[in-house]
Amino acid sequence: MTFQLDTTGDVGPMPAGPMNERFLKWSDLSPFTQGYVEALFGAHFITRLAFDMLAPETLARIIADCEARSARLLSVYCDKRGGHEFWEARQIGEAPSDFPPLTVQLGDDGKVRFA
Repeated sequence: MTFQLDTTGDVGPMPAGPMNERFLKWSDLSPFTQGYVEALFGAHFITRLAFDMLAPETLARIIADCEARSARLLSVYCDKRGGHEFWEARQIGEAPSDFPPLTVQLGDDGKVRFA
């Protein structure tokens, strides 16, 4: 499936932590995290595909998981393709056990969340 993710919006304010009270733009994400988000959206048919559809707590979880996973990888695998592969491996149960598959939901507010 070919799709175009709209990356012009922002997500926030972010929940408590180092990102608190900040709105994050696509360019604030690492290439690994960008690839992960692209794979998430590409795997789920959503009429409008846009970065700003992520709920702040969802993006915070994505960033934390991507940072934890990429810290264990050789830097050569920390590009967008690595993020795509992490999402795909996670969803089929082939990622390390501390990264179980996630259920993606679209809330009543139109924000993407994990169940």
